[in-house]
Amino acid sequence: MHSLSPEILLRAEDIFKSKNWEIKGGVRLNLFDKFCERLRLFNKSQQELLLELTKSFTKIGMGEYLECFLESFFCLPQSVVEKKIYLYPLIDPIIKTSTNTKSGKLPNYIEKGKTKSANFLHYMIESNDIYWVSDNIIVNNSFSLLKKEFEHGKCVLILVDDYVGSGKTAVDACATFLTLPNIQPSDIKIVCLAAHNHGIKHVKEKLGIDVFSDIQLFKGISENIGIDNINIALELMEGMEKTLKCNEKYRFGYEKTESLITFMNKTPNNTFPVYWHETPTKVAPFPRYNNYKGNGK
Repeated sequence: MHSLSPEILLRAEDIFKSKNWEIKGGVRLNLFDKFCERLRLFNKSQQELLLELTKSFTKIGMGEYLECFLESFFCLPQSVVEKKIYLYPLIDPIIKTSTNTKSGKLPNYIEKGKTKSANFLHYMIESNDIYWVSDNIIVNNSFSLLKKEFEHGKCVLILVDDYVGSGKTAVDACATFLTLPNIQPSDIKIVCLAAHNHGIKHVKEKLGIDVFSDIQLFKGISENIGIDNINIALELMEGMEKTLKCNEKYRFGYEKTESLITFMNKTPNNTFPVYWHETPTKVAPFPRYNNYKGNGK
C-alpha cells in the first residue's frame, strides 16, 4: 500500500466536489473512502493518472437515469419522431431452445428471463408517462407484434439501452430484428444514455444503423487531449492493471474501449477495470457487482 500525500488528497476532494459526489456518509466505506483505498494501491505517478482520468469520469445515478434518456431521445430528427414508434429494449429478442421437439425444428421464444440494463431502462420508460413526447409510441417487447404490424418506411423501431460501448452487443441484437422482412436498417434507431464513439461507428459500418446519445465518449487515454504523453499514460495504466491482476480480457476495458462511465454504481466492463475490479480485500469505488462489502483493507 502507498501513502496519499496531502496534495493528492486535496486534488481528489476537489474532483469529488466538482462532480457533487459523496465525500462523507454514514456507511462504513463511502465512495470517497473507496476511491482513496484504490489510490493507495498505486505509486504517485499512477495516482496522478487516475485523478486525471477521473476528471472525465461520468457517473449517472438513479435520479438522472430517465432524464438522460430523454435528452438522448430528443437528439432524434423530427422526421423520425413523426412516425409511428415501436420502442423496444436493445437485446436480442430471440433465444433458441434445444431441437428436442416433435417437429424437430428449432423454436424461437421472446427473451424474458435474463435481466439486462436495456430491460431495466425499457421498464422505467414503460412505467413513466412518456406519451407526452409523441402520441404514436408503442412501448413493447413482442417480436411477433413487429412481424404483424411494423410497416417499412412508415414506422421506426427505437431500441433503447443505457450504454453502447464497443458496439458488438448492439450489432448482435439489431441483426436479429433485421431478419424480419418488413424491417430495414433505415427503420431502426438506437437511443442510449451514453455511447462510445467507436461503438457508434461500428454499428453504422456493420449495419448502417444510427446510434443517438446526448453523451458521447472517447477513449480515456488514447484520445484524451488533457494527457501530455499518451504512451507513458498507457504504460502506467498497464502497471495499475497488473497490480490489480485484472483479467486480460478486460485490460483497458472490454475491446480496449477505455471508457470512463458508470450507471447507478454498476459499471460496464468497457470502463477501465481500475475503477471496478474488486476482490474480497480490495473494494472498488465503482463496482460492476456488489459481491464484496468488506472494509477494503
